[in-house]
Parts: sequence; C-alpha cells; structure tokens
Amino acid sequence: ISDLGLQGPQTLHRDVVQGTALYIAPEILRAQPSTERSDIYALGVILYQLLVADLRRPLVPGWERDLSDSLLVEEIAHATDGDPARRTASVEALLAGLQDLPARHAARQREAAEREQALRDRANARRSRARRPWLIGTFATLSLGFATTLFAYLQLRQSEAALASQKQNVEALNRFLTLELLAEANPAISGRSNVTVVEAAKRAARMIDNDETSYGPELRATVHAAMQTTFNSLGEHRASLAEGDKALTALTKVANPDLQQKAHIQILKADSL
Repeated sequence: ISDLGLQGPQTLHRDVVQGTALYIAPEILRAQPSTERSDIYALGVILYQLLVADLRRPLVPGWERDLSDSLLVEEIAHATDGDPARRTASVEALLAGLQDLPARHAARQREAAEREQALRDRANARRSRARRPWLIGTFATLSLGFATTLFAYLQLRQSEAALASQKQNVEALNRFLTLELLAEANPAISGRSNVTVVEAAKRAARMIDNDETSYGPELRATVHAAMQTTFNSLGEHRASLAEGDKALTALTKVANPDLQQKAHIQILKADSL
C-alpha cells in the first residue's frame, strides 16, 4: 500500500494532489516518524470507506453513525485511534479482530437473549402474583386472541428472517474483506510491499466466484455489487461494469431477488458507461 502516501510529512503536498491525504495518520501530520501503525490507520480508513461504498469519504467525527454493526465500529475505531500507542498493533491483529466478529456477534446475541428472557421471567412472575381467577370468557374472545397471537408470531418470524438474511450478508462481506481484500494488501501474505488499492481490489474480486469461498447466489450478488461500487469510486469503470454484470447474473439465481438492489446495480452500470 505504498501509494497511500505514508512516507512522511515531506510528501504531504504530493499526497494531497493524488488524493491520498485521507489515509495519512495523525502522527505523520505532526512530523513524527511513520510506523506500521501508520499503515494500520490507512487500512482502517479504507475498511470504513469500503463498508460505506465511498472511497472518497473522509473519516470525520460522527462516522460511526454510517455503520450499523457496533463491533465493526469498534474495530475501525481501534485501527484509526489518533494515538498510535492505543491503535491496533499490526495487520495480523486487525485481521484477527475481523475474523473473530461472527463469534463475538453470537456472544452478544446470547447475552441479549439472556437479558430479554430474564425480563420476561420477572414480568411473568409479577403477572402470576397479580392474576385472579377470571371465569368470564367466550369462544369468540379466545378465537380472537389466538388469531392475534398467530398474526404477531408470523410477523415476528418474517422479521427474524429479514434480520438473519441481513446478518448473513454483512458476515459475507466482512469475510470477503478479511480473507480476500485485506489479505491482498498485507505484505506478509501477498509477498509485495507496494500493492496499490486498485490491484488489491481486482485480485480480491477474482476470488468471489471461487468455489472455495462457498458464497450462495444472493451473497455473491451482494459482494459483487459492493465491488461494483468500489471500482466505480476508484474510476475503474470497466471493472465496475464487469462486477455489475456478475451481480445481476447472481441475482437471476435468487428465488426472490431484492428489486431495490437490482435497480441500484443497473443505475450504477449506466453511470459507468
């Protein structure tokens, strides 16, 4: 990632011209020497920009509101801490944190479920103490109550399915960022110290349809659409068009495709022509 302008303050003017000043760590702007943690800062900014699908967006106060995943916010905040001593120590540590996200999500969900169950238990206990033997009731009332409960249950199941689908897409995108994109930018894995953002993105994009990734058609469509937006932001219009075509092809294999996502892909294709 040598094109990110991390060589030191003497190259700051050139970096601003090239549009890479967004990735310069605060300590370099303070005329302090560049370290591996300065590169971690740049990777943290890139990770944020990829998740919001805008490689021109700066990391400014309030950026956390752009992301719904609180654990991803924590990882990016740690990687872009203004104090190098408090920042993520290495690329390996950043990758480890991202790879551990599914397990941490599961742990938080278990904790939330346990808290909700405890609240329900306390509420049930209060109702039991206050319950009196009401004998007035009719078959119509019971039927209405049953119908209302069934309707609420069906709506809850639909909401759970939507949340599960959204979580699956987020985890797939995170897995792609962790195992493919950031890995390509990691000198220890790629074997190169001068990999550019465009090179890393193109190499990672080729891995989306690899059998080893095990993405279903809906997830492939999501990841291809994310890469379409990324290449469009980088000015790589031919690559953006190719990713858009792949996203649309994947959507044809989805039973109930997201029409809004499909329209967005088609609009972005037209913008890249």
